Amino acid sequence: MRFSKQKRQEIIDDFIRRNGGYDAQAFLREVRSSNGTHPAWSWFQWNDGAAAEEYRLWQARTFTQGLRVSFTVEVTERHVSGVRAVPALLSPLDNRRNGGGYYAVDPQDEAHMAEVRLQGAASLETWMRRYGDAFELAGGDLDPFYAAVALLRPADEEEAA
Repeated sequence: MRFSKQKRQEIIDDFIRRNGGYDAQAFLREVRSSNGTHPAWSWFQWNDGAAAEEYRLWQARTFTQGLRVSFTVEVTERHVSGVRAVPALLSPLDNRRNGGGYYAVDPQDEAHMAEVRLQGAASLETWMRRYGDAFELAGGDLDPFYAAVALLRPADEEEAA
């Protein structure tokens, strides 16, 4: 079952209010002990075989996290040169809801690099939503981040976002 962010927040706020903080194991124990009456019950996979398989799939996905492919760049008109690195594997954003899958990134393939830029913009936007207020409260200026997102995200994607 899908839960809105607001509903999840309400459930967690209630848990924290009653328990003085959040502990994932304590939360799971509470949900499990409710035998289906807890509002978060349907968030969890209670079939142990299916849950184990989902966990192994998650492990397989995390096995690739952080892997990079390095390549050399030489652009004379902008004076950009040196070794660059991007993720070695990508799961295209537009296909994740359909089960997705990963492909090995080829730095020479413009479509691959466009996807790298798109995912970079999405990650930066996520960071800005999550930490932007704290950054500004510390005296930071988010304008360069907005400019970076605009550079990374093509105009037609920006209009669709």
